[in-house]
Amino acid sequence: MDPVRELVNQRPWGDEVLCAASAPEALEVAPGIYMSPGTSNAYMVLTAGGRVIVNTGLGFEALTHKRNFDAVSTLPTTHILVTQGHVDHVGGVGLFREPGTRFIAQANNGRCQADDARIAARRQTHSYVWFQEVIDYALEVASKHPDVVVQDAPVPDELFTDLLALETGNVRFELLSCPGGETIDNTVIWLPTTRTAFVGNTFGPLFPHFPNFNTVRGDRYRDPLAYLETLDRVRALGAEVLITGHGLPIEGAALIRACLDRLEAAVRYVHDQTLLGINQGRDIDDIARELRLPDELYVGEGYGRVSWGARTVWESYLGWFKLRSTRELYPAAPVTGTLATLLGADRVVDEGLTLLVSDPLRASRRSVASCSTSRR
Repeated sequence: MDPVRELVNQRPWGDEVLCAASAPEALEVAPGIYMSPGTSNAYMVLTAGGRVIVNTGLGFEALTHKRNFDAVSTLPTTHILVTQGHVDHVGGVGLFREPGTRFIAQANNGRCQADDARIAARRQTHSYVWFQEVIDYALEVASKHPDVVVQDAPVPDELFTDLLALETGNVRFELLSCPGGETIDNTVIWLPTTRTAFVGNTFGPLFPHFPNFNTVRGDRYRDPLAYLETLDRVRALGAEVLITGHGLPIEGAALIRACLDRLEAAVRYVHDQTLLGINQGRDIDDIARELRLPDELYVGEGYGRVSWGARTVWESYLGWFKLRSTRELYPAAPVTGTLATLLGADRVVDEGLTLLVSDPLRASRRSVASCSTSRR
């Protein structure tokens, strides 16, 4: 029995992990640690001196998270910690902040939030296809609570560079900079007494799945070599509980180690095989199409994929120029309009519709749409 494959099959995939916060109550997932699920889960750690919030969800989700945590404890919130600066982690900071609360983040948190802000308009116009249910629910919540729902862009009270240790109440927290995760401010929060690691989306939203080094929704490239360094730092902790950004925690040092070992081997294999193909002069499309993980390196591909990883490795080393033709160096418009003029729109559209069955990649929707416009 392969424990990694078994865990992949047991844990939720796809739409199950893209749900907005709506749970009626928080779930105690470890002694003194409560989870409120959402687009990225929010957590509360109870200490003798108050409560520590780890990730706060999107702004509209914070209403649910705070209600759920308040039902468990109304102790003061001493600290807010985040595993990264993406909007689904920092959006609710403002709602959780109280007099005396300290929001602590890695030194690159501001840069991460600034990156999100720079491409916010693009994301807002293109995200609906990926996050329809989340966006619809957000609009519904905002309409009911217009004075409360705010997507925060918070400024940390304290920044750390590599490692920060803090004690609050009877609990010691160690914040480790792990920039090989999803963001440049990626942080792993380590509770050494209970050997518990909050990793958020360090290894991606699905665990143990192949990481997404470039999201289809748009984001900065993530470096596979930095990912391997981060993985090694987390593995060295010897965690017995791994608390991720989605789903329930993974328990058991042996299982966690097996997953991290497998992820390392899979990413290293894709990185090295892509480099081999590059130096053999192979085309990136050929590499991405033919590269497969050996069975003994199986990980899930429910979010990131091996073929996508190969493309990111290629472009990280060689850039966007595919070395096929100097035509790539110049702006080029689709030729479908020209074809429609020369051959007749009906003929081009009919051919495209035929190809949709046998070769949908060639019969792209954009080409058909262009010809359809000419026909009209």
